[in-house]
Amino acid sequence: MSAIEPVTPTTIIQNSILSSVYIDDKIVEPFSEKTTRNEKYYNVSKGLFDSFRSAKKTIDFYQYRKDKDWNIDIDYIFKNRDLLILDWQLDDTEEIKQPDTLKILEKAVQMDNLHFVSIYTETKNLEEILYSIKSYFDNAFNKNSFEACGELMGDLETVLGSDIMRLFKTYDNDFFQLALTAGEEKQKYLTELRSKLQQELGDNYRYFIKGLKKINIDINKACDVLGYYVRNEDFGEVEFETEVKTDYIADKFIVVNHTIIQVTNKNDPKPRDVFDFFTNAVQKVAGNLLTLISLEVRGLLRESSGFVGKDADMIKDEILFHQLEKKEGFIDFLMNIIKSHTVSYFDHKQGRLKSVNREFWDSYRQEKHNEADISHFNQDNAKILQEIKKLNVYYNILHIKKYPGSKLSFGDIFYTVDQNEKKDGRFFLCVTAHCDCLNPKDNIKNNFFFISGSKDDLNKLITEGDNVFCSYIKEENEVLGIRWMPRPVVINIQNSEIMENKLKGSDGLLREYTLVYHSTIKENYAQRMANNSFAHAMRVGIDFASI
Repeated sequence: MSAIEPVTPTTIIQNSILSSVYIDDKIVEPFSEKTTRNEKYYNVSKGLFDSFRSAKKTIDFYQYRKDKDWNIDIDYIFKNRDLLILDWQLDDTEEIKQPDTLKILEKAVQMDNLHFVSIYTETKNLEEILYSIKSYFDNAFNKNSFEACGELMGDLETVLGSDIMRLFKTYDNDFFQLALTAGEEKQKYLTELRSKLQQELGDNYRYFIKGLKKINIDINKACDVLGYYVRNEDFGEVEFETEVKTDYIADKFIVVNHTIIQVTNKNDPKPRDVFDFFTNAVQKVAGNLLTLISLEVRGLLRESSGFVGKDADMIKDEILFHQLEKKEGFIDFLMNIIKSHTVSYFDHKQGRLKSVNREFWDSYRQEKHNEADISHFNQDNAKILQEIKKLNVYYNILHIKKYPGSKLSFGDIFYTVDQNEKKDGRFFLCVTAHCDCLNPKDNIKNNFFFISGSKDDLNKLITEGDNVFCSYIKEENEVLGIRWMPRPVVINIQNSEIMENKLKGSDGLLREYTLVYHSTIKENYAQRMANNSFAHAMRVGIDFASI
């Protein structure tokens, strides 16, 4: 009997990748005939197929064509995929700028199920591709900031009376390196660049700083955006909020939200080695404990989804329609039954999860050689507080987007805006019971219960711990702590379908509210807040005589 192989971070990542797709404009199906004309591209396709086959994984192929809209096949490309392998040059050119590829990448980043992307390219300058991805997904680079860059260039040219763009292009590499660094290294590059420009511009440097602040109040972001402008990048106008991480650029990785994107050359590694190369490399980026646990849990949930359907074919349709008429809220009840099947299976099988075993944590710590890091961390209260903030967001947030037409539900958090669509600092948490949210017209005459809150000092909230009624949310890459007031607020909402992330309502004094959806917190966290609120509403005041 062979010994059981130990589970490592790499094997967890490999086990999480079950379905992959390769997109290229020069794909040759692996079982096609090999000819002298197609040999080069046949070897790439066949090598990729063999790489995944030897790892007992499946990979599908999709040939990109300029004359065909790939959006027609969007379900085939993205649905239930774990890994996307994407050729960079989809337009049959060797240009670095590839707008079609970026559009596909934009869609990939929005997919909840797709965690890994490998850009597979013949281009040798991989950092230029990473820069192009960074500029495309940087929310700070948009029409307004682009125009502000043009205005800055115009003002400086008027003052200096020279070709200012030619001057700034001499700092092309400085802008490039600045955008692809993070943390202390980024600050070092920024200080050096500002020093060079101050010497170059002299007294006119003040006009430069003034113009930078019009691009973005954050000088780091402003300089990144100015670099995109100087280097002739096109802004992507991505319509969703992004967080772009450049911490692993040296390893040819960039992270956009929760999508890990690696850029590799088609000659190194060879196609037949791609799967092992990718999964070994990606554990540097996706190898933290919570990600590994999440990946392993996802695999178990996939199995449980198959278990849910067992015995379902034995139940006749007629009894379902019978119960639909007899039982109010039957569909919601049925969904809860299916959820309980999934949870029960998960509870039954969770012993198979290796990433939650103490032995795995010990071996992980030894492999990472992070004993010293842990020791230093435990002595640094500022770092502990910073990480607790992020951990609390993970603890209490369920999800951060609603699909069009979704109904207002228990645990939804909203912020309010004024007539000019500006945030007014107020937050509202829906504490209306699930059943009433499903049928608000009949059950509650469209009068929904909320509690209101506002931003509070994070360090104070963390210090108070479980004794405070608050939620931790993320906004523009910043963690906010919302302290909730116990007094319930009733808002009449005639249409509780959330369209374009908004709801309209009014209170008993006919004050109007525009509620903008932010996120949803987990049910037990919302229930705690609801319990506190309704207990507050039931308090009784009394008077006794006193001396």
